[in-house]
Amino acid sequence: MAVDAFDQVIPDKVCIHVISDSSGATAVRVLRGASVQFDEHAVEISVLSHVASIDQIKAYIEREVSEGEETAVFHTIMNEKLRNAM
Repeated sequence: MAVDAFDQVIPDKVCIHVISDSSGATAVRVLRGASVQFDEHAVEISVLSHVASIDQIKAYIEREVSEGEETAVFHTIMNEKLRNAM
C-alpha cells in the first residue's frame, strides 16, 4: 500500500461491486472511465445484474465480498423495494 500527499493509505487494489436490476452496463462504463486514474490492475469491477430479490443481493455480498477487502458497492436499482433494502 502507498500513502498519498495527505498521508492517507492508498490500497493496492479495490474491488467495486455493481448491483443492478437491469444489466448494470451504465454503472460499469462510469466506473471504467473513473478507474483510468489508477494503476491498470488497481480496480476490479464485479457485476450482479438482473437482480429480482434482496436474497440475491445478500447471497452475492456474502459470496463475493471478503472481510478486510477494500470494497465499494454501487447500485443502479430502479425497483423501489429493492433500492430501499440496499
